[in-house]
Amino acid sequence: MTKQTEEFANCTIEIEDNGDLTIQNKLIDYEHDVDTDTWSSRYLPYTHYKSLIELARAIAGETSEFIDTQK
Repeated sequence: MTKQTEEFANCTIEIEDNGDLTIQNKLIDYEHDVDTDTWSSRYLPYTHYKSLIELARAIAGETSEFIDTQK
């Protein structure tokens, strides 16, 4: 199984071929709206992103849970 790995905001983001998204080895729940082709997560309610990696970057860079790991 392959995966996409990226370092962003001092966090490691991994997206597995099976769709699993992890940030700092924590599994992130998300939803894909097929009608609008956007991605969302409870970490950033009421926001939608054009790609899963954009969602992951926003979570890593904007949520306190992961910002705290940057210290």
